[in-house]
Amino acid sequence: MTPPDPSSPMGERLEHFWRSRKEEGELQTTEIPISMLMALDKMVQNGTIPSPAESEAENLRQSAESRLDPAQQANGRKSAMTVRDLSGHLKRVAAYAKLLALKLGMGEKEANFIKQIAPMHDIGKWAIPEAILQKPSTLTPEEWEIMKTHTQAGYEMLKDSKLDVLQMGALVAVQHQEKFDGTGYPKGLKGEEIHIYSRITTVADVFDALGSERSYKQAWATVDIIQYFAEGRGTHFDPQLVDLLLVNLEEFLAIRRDFPVAPGEPG
Repeated sequence: MTPPDPSSPMGERLEHFWRSRKEEGELQTTEIPISMLMALDKMVQNGTIPSPAESEAENLRQSAESRLDPAQQANGRKSAMTVRDLSGHLKRVAAYAKLLALKLGMGEKEANFIKQIAPMHDIGKWAIPEAILQKPSTLTPEEWEIMKTHTQAGYEMLKDSKLDVLQMGALVAVQHQEKFDGTGYPKGLKGEEIHIYSRITTVADVFDALGSERSYKQAWATVDIIQYFAEGRGTHFDPQLVDLLLVNLEEFLAIRRDFPVAPGEPG
């Protein structure tokens, strides 16, 4: 398979990467986003990421870097810790998303499709400086604004692909921080304006984030996670999905036991 020109859109190059991996054999569920993270890291290392004029995701990353103190700036490459920690988070989110889809009544094929696309929600974190991703304390308001750009960055990285799995991954990337009552970001979408795949991913993402130890917080106790989702039912989260999560809680906790959270791993 002939690789695309280095100046081609990011989505086309990631599509080529995905197709080449698929030709080698059946992909593991989360190999798509995890392999992409590693491919992006390699592109940065080799200096093959296109210029800001050619890549909006790279533009976002450089813009974020420029707003930090010089001591916080880096070359954009992610540490082995960040790539490894994101990988653990993505595996659990994939499994949670598939289980939610099945509980919602979707068939096995569609549930497996969601299992592939849900982990792409955080691929835009490549555009976030390492100093913010691994900060051991609460983000400042300015740092939080930078963190929020990962939704649009993820969309820009995937949008140019012709593959359904990557196109839907782009949608989930840009929508997974929207809230059911319209108070989320980046567009303030409300209710069914948010695609069901994105609503599923949001529940899976937050469930894992709360139960994971981050650089700035301890993992929450299960009873506190239950309370958070109960309080967020119909505001932050799709109420039907919250009901399915809580009624089937033991099955979700079993997934966490299958993919245990490593100490210090961010969600």
